[in-house]
Amino acid sequence: MPSDSPDFYNDLELSLVQAFGLLSDAVGNRQSPCHTPVISSILKNEDGDLTPSARVVVLRAFNSKTRTFRFHTDTRSDKIQHLADLPSVCAVFYDPTEKIQLRLTGISRVDSSGPLADKAWEETRPFSRECYRIEPGPGAQIEAGSAYIERPLLKEFDPGRQHFGTVEIRFDMLEWLYLSALGHRRARYVWDQQSMLTSDWLVP
Repeated sequence: MPSDSPDFYNDLELSLVQAFGLLSDAVGNRQSPCHTPVISSILKNEDGDLTPSARVVVLRAFNSKTRTFRFHTDTRSDKIQHLADLPSVCAVFYDPTEKIQLRLTGISRVDSSGPLADKAWEETRPFSRECYRIEPGPGAQIEAGSAYIERPLLKEFDPGRQHFGTVEIRFDMLEWLYLSALGHRRARYVWDQQSMLTSDWLVP
């Protein structure tokens, strides 16, 4: 192994450790590029046609033991219906400094009224809650760019809470790509229904 290569360069286990470390750090580190991944879902229209749909979200939680990560959303947004119809999701994280790309695929679960959503709402900063008080909802057609309002915050009730939801994704596949002048490295990690892991190197 070249002396200037990282420890994980030819090690499948350490590569996965590195991947999980990037994701764990990205939850609370706003400067991390992995703090804002791209989430892709599938839109099923009235004719039954399938169309990919992607957006940038903010990573709010990651748990390597349960293989889950979470972001928050307005439940009025189109993605909620996408996930209700087809819950499969692909997430892409990329750190240009580390030169590492991660692709995670799994199944999503939306919670807007359960304990997970309640806890997440309580932990959400007041500034971040403002967007959930906007009327009309995300994606609604309006006559001008400023033609929306923010409902006032009430003493007894925050009207944004009824539109707040969490999306938790449990992934069963992670693809790792490390870009290096010494030679790229790509690996795939797959967990079966019993959470048994199979890992393989792939051609970059």
